Amino acid sequence: DGEHAFYYNPPDKTTELPALTLCGNVAHFSHRIFSGYQLQAPIELRQLFANVLKRLLPDPMVRTENLPSFARVFVTRQSDRKMVHVLSYLPELRGEKTQIIEEPISINDARIALRNDLAEVNCVYTAPNRKQLGAENRDGYTCVDIPVVNGYALLVFEGKYDDVVA
Repeated sequence: DGEHAFYYNPPDKTTELPALTLCGNVAHFSHRIFSGYQLQAPIELRQLFANVLKRLLPDPMVRTENLPSFARVFVTRQSDRKMVHVLSYLPELRGEKTQIIEEPISINDARIALRNDLAEVNCVYTAPNRKQLGAENRDGYTCVDIPVVNGYALLVFEGKYDDVVA
């Protein structure tokens, strides 16, 4: 209501009150963590949220290594395969209000780990060229190294899927 906004913002000095409370699968932030990050982008808020997410979701569908914070990864599925999309573009402000992507950014030696929701993985390759990638199964994940991502990479994990939808 605008009357109590100060109550949900982090205090300006040390207090005995918690900034975050966890109980089971529930996390309550006493301040506006998302709008606070949007306005000021303090790395501490991003790291705090990442730590809470890691605690509440210990086995995410995909894990990454050696990707910059601006890279985006998402997973799509068809009946006999999952596709991992890796985007490496950085929008830049051009003019007063317009963000534009003008060129891709290359990433070298990235690692992607896809959670094993598969009964077995037959092969992992890049699309559309079908270049085979070496994969290893470790700790419930199928892991692959990607030598280069030049703006966009599509990895295909083919195999026999369980009926679990995540």
